[in-house]
Amino acid sequence: LRDNPHLNQEEYEQNLYKLDPVEAARLLSGDWTIREAGIMFPRDKVGIVSEEPPNCRYARAWDTASTPGGGDWTVGLLMAQAPDKEIYVVDVKRARLSPLGVKRLIASTAVSDAARGHVAILMGQEPGSSGVIVVDDYKRDTLLGHDFQGVKETGSKVDRARPLSALWEAGHVHLVRGAWNAKFLDEYE
Repeated sequence: LRDNPHLNQEEYEQNLYKLDPVEAARLLSGDWTIREAGIMFPRDKVGIVSEEPPNCRYARAWDTASTPGGGDWTVGLLMAQAPDKEIYVVDVKRARLSPLGVKRLIASTAVSDAARGHVAILMGQEPGSSGVIVVDDYKRDTLLGHDFQGVKETGSKVDRARPLSALWEAGHVHLVRGAWNAKFLDEYE
């Protein structure tokens, strides 16, 4: 409104409130950084803690991508399940690397994760023979000696996210404080 004083201010403002709240805020105040929050992982339902409790079970899941300089990210999410079944997101690795860089990141992360004790390593297995080949290569080479398995991806990403979303909304998911928290919350929201 301040940028366009020639407009009928009252009428323009009334019309803005007929839009969705995000678009209205963008046009009303010129705040182009505002985003619509998702409904599956509301930011206010997750707590940030200093560390996970003792005696947790650990797993790191990888979603691989090889797009140096742009495109999709390779992401490795380390989660812990406490004896009381609460879930803790302990660490997130994010990188845009070459295929060899991705393999090196996954291998070095497996070694550093092993300091926690047993950490299962999971990787999404894309459909078709290429997914089988990639998982087999990681099993026989990059992650040899680690508890590793490919997980066939079935259903939509939304369907696969529903179980974690339900735990998240019920307040059973916690983040361990880290430099990755803000980007993680932005992406999940």
